[in-house]
Amino acid sequence: MKNIKAVFIIALLFLGLPSYSQSNYKMERDYSFVIRGGSNIRDWSESVDDADGIASVNMADEGRLDINEVRILIRANEIKSIGVEGTAMNKKTYETLKTSQYPTITFIVTTPVRSLTADGKKHLMETDGVLTIVGVRKIIKLHPVISAGPDGKIAVEGDVFLKMSDFGLEPPVTLF
Repeated sequence: MKNIKAVFIIALLFLGLPSYSQSNYKMERDYSFVIRGGSNIRDWSESVDDADGIASVNMADEGRLDINEVRILIRANEIKSIGVEGTAMNKKTYETLKTSQYPTITFIVTTPVRSLTADGKKHLMETDGVLTIVGVRKIIKLHPVISAGPDGKIAVEGDVFLKMSDFGLEPPVTLF
């Protein structure tokens, strides 16, 4: 069985008001989460159609900022198959993720991102966070590419490889 190479290909855009104090940012609706996985039968891809995110950002000196807190909530029953599997794959995903019992997947950053230059350029950063799937919490290390502009927009891109078995899950599979 393959691992869920859950390449959570994350492309987020947080928008807040530029200021020189603590600001709360909200994830824009044009985000993209793609989950790629597979089994010994076939590979599959899914997208997240409903998620929310907030970030707490502090403007530091000389155009630098600190991202102190990030919380992302994914509604598990809004994960949709991208491939031909369609409805059958969606049903298997919801069964696997036990969406009636665990309706959300959450990610909370535990290591703040410090001294990000708000110059609009992409910066490779490092952070840790807690990912909770079906009630199982795992600390994961991320190396996102983050850009922050003087217009108050913060963009985050990255991926993380996970094993579904780390969360006590078997990858969802459709046979046809």
